[in-house]
Amino acid sequence: MKNLITPDGNTKLLSLFGQHPEHSPSPATHTFWAQQSGLNIHYCALAVETPDAFTALAESLMRSPNFLGANITNPFKRDALGISGAACEASAASCGAANTLFRKPAGHSYVWTLANTDLDGCSESVEKILSKEKQNDNPPVVVILGAGAMMQTMQVALENTAAKLNVNLTVFVAARRRTPEFESVLKGTLSSKHLNVRFLNLTEPDWHRAAGSASAPEGHLLCINTLPAGTSAGAERVVLDCIRLFTSEFPQSKKSLFCVSYGDKPWHRAAKDLNWAVLNGNLLFEIQARASFKLWTGCVAPNLPTALPPT
Repeated sequence: MKNLITPDGNTKLLSLFGQHPEHSPSPATHTFWAQQSGLNIHYCALAVETPDAFTALAESLMRSPNFLGANITNPFKRDALGISGAACEASAASCGAANTLFRKPAGHSYVWTLANTDLDGCSESVEKILSKEKQNDNPPVVVILGAGAMMQTMQVALENTAAKLNVNLTVFVAARRRTPEFESVLKGTLSSKHLNVRFLNLTEPDWHRAAGSASAPEGHLLCINTLPAGTSAGAERVVLDCIRLFTSEFPQSKKSLFCVSYGDKPWHRAAKDLNWAVLNGNLLFEIQARASFKLWTGCVAPNLPTALPPT
């Protein structure tokens, strides 16, 4: 406790906006990093129910010199682009969503700015998986579960990584309906040299076979889960059903699961039990957290652990 800095009138505030932020490791992580860096900063989670309440709260806090910025989580990452008076960095504009609000220095003042540091974490996680398959004659077929804001960020990460590794990928977006986010992705990748994006309707009984037929039996299926599993029992069932379906239908294929959910989840364990390679969202979380910390403070986050739950 000797390094504890007592909050006072000079304490700077960071926050997390979301409908269900109570389970996030971000408040504990960033407050700990700030304290250990000697910074008089406190980070707290602020639950909001509607997009209008979210933008109103953010715009109100932006008027205080004590407010340094925020993270934005589900379901407001797309709504963040509507915050009045905030500019967009390329990362947020390309993904159609933002997860970080910060004060960008501009001369003797600053400009409120939105960024998507999730993109950093998604890109490094995807590259960690795809780089192992670069020499394979059959590059992985990718199935993204979910068609929301994180799917769009994942598509940008796949595009960037495929270009870096010079591989071509067939990408299926599996969801119950074609969302505006999917239509934006489809339009943006029509001229892509590296991604061929298609839609799979989860309400169709044989939706999974289209993805399997795009890969040779000995090929690699990469399933990326962007669903908010953990807050929705329906989402959890979709992930578990997908794992079981691909395992039974394509027993000879190498299968990998990359899930944006951090920690140890039932679907992670189910995939491992069926001999899938599994990468959870811990790497994504740490990368985006460190990138956000640098944007808010101008300092590199200390070489200390996050508050992620043990796995």
